[in-house]
Amino acid sequence: IGASLVQVYGQHEQHSLMRAESHREILDRYANLDDELASYRERYASAEEIQFRLQDLNQRERERANLLELARFRATELERAGLIAGEDEALSRERTVLSNASKLASAALETEQALYGDDGAATDTVSRAEARLVEAAALDPKLGDALDMIKSARANLEEAARTLGAYASRIEADPARLEEIDNRLQELTRLKRKYGGSIDSAIETLERSRAEIGELEGIGESKAQVEVAMAAALDELTGHANRLSSIRQRAGGELGRKMEAELRTLGMRSPGFEPRLGALGPDDAGFVHAGVALGPFGVDTIEFHLSPNVGQPAMPLLRIASGGELSRVMLALKRLEAQRRGVATMIFDEVDAGIGGAVAQVVGRKLKQLSRFHQILCVTHLAQIAAFADRHLTVEKEERRGSTRSRVAVLEPGDRTEEIARMLGGEVSDKFRRAARELLDRARE
Repeated sequence: IGASLVQVYGQHEQHSLMRAESHREILDRYANLDDELASYRERYASAEEIQFRLQDLNQRERERANLLELARFRATELERAGLIAGEDEALSRERTVLSNASKLASAALETEQALYGDDGAATDTVSRAEARLVEAAALDPKLGDALDMIKSARANLEEAARTLGAYASRIEADPARLEEIDNRLQELTRLKRKYGGSIDSAIETLERSRAEIGELEGIGESKAQVEVAMAAALDELTGHANRLSSIRQRAGGELGRKMEAELRTLGMRSPGFEPRLGALGPDDAGFVHAGVALGPFGVDTIEFHLSPNVGQPAMPLLRIASGGELSRVMLALKRLEAQRRGVATMIFDEVDAGIGGAVAQVVGRKLKQLSRFHQILCVTHLAQIAAFADRHLTVEKEERRGSTRSRVAVLEPGDRTEEIARMLGGEVSDKFRRAARELLDRARE
């Protein structure tokens, strides 16, 4: 919000005019091109994305044979392997069983015998307990629940014995199958190591390779589609850039006329000021379309030309302007910008850098004129500028108890003469007091 209320003109800001890029920024601000430029920049970024895609396709087309051969090799190798998710884990479990077949069979048989086959087997013991409890339950029905549990236990033990017997009869050492599993696990380990560390990542690699083969085989058609999109994007971008250029042309003419009027009030008798638009060169452009170079800000180069004196042709501001002329040009530009934006307060921070004498007095008078339309706050070291102020404040640094503070004091009318005399000579004397009074009197004219 503050940027809309206050405009700050900082120390040495006039030197930004020595940078050609700032001329485009100033003219675009004057022309209120923020929204138009944002829209253009958005389209420019979109065109860059399409261009990147086209460059990638061109690169891929050049490398197409190698890329296609590599993708086909990966796909063939992985398809031939016939990968199944989780296969390595299942094979590892089967390998553990086969490697311990005799131990597992022995454990199953021994357990079966203990449950069912040997004298005194568990099922015989439970059967005897069941028969004994049947008699007791006939006398007291409360034993029925316990009898049911014993019957279930006997049935479960008999079923477990049968299952173990069947297991023992099936399991046997199978060296051929074990070798087959070892070979398959070695193959899976190799593929996992090569394609991402897992069966799942290898399967994903297969899917990507198939997609890449399809893309590479259809790259000609894809490139044609992107080229059509690129042409359409550049057509749209060129049209937008031409609109920007037209607005700049109109705004440049208006800015030139207003700047000449402002510069006359700043002591230039017959100034000429012209924002000149040129065509962007191919070396500075991101795109060249239909013979037109397109850059991030359009098709234009913009450079301010100045003729400070009668009879002199307008020359680039970068080449001919003195420090005093730069200060006056920047002051005029700031005045027009503030007027156009309706800024209420303008702050000038040491705008006297690089100027003095008559030029300083001209700048001071201009600031006085501006104060009719804006609140002007000015930090200055020049008495010629300070004399034009309606109010005068001094800022001093002082040390107290090991710390430094700034103190601001409002000067009364009589004190102003003393302060301006000090600014003129450092030490106040009658001579500098007279000069100060003369400056103040002249400023009131």
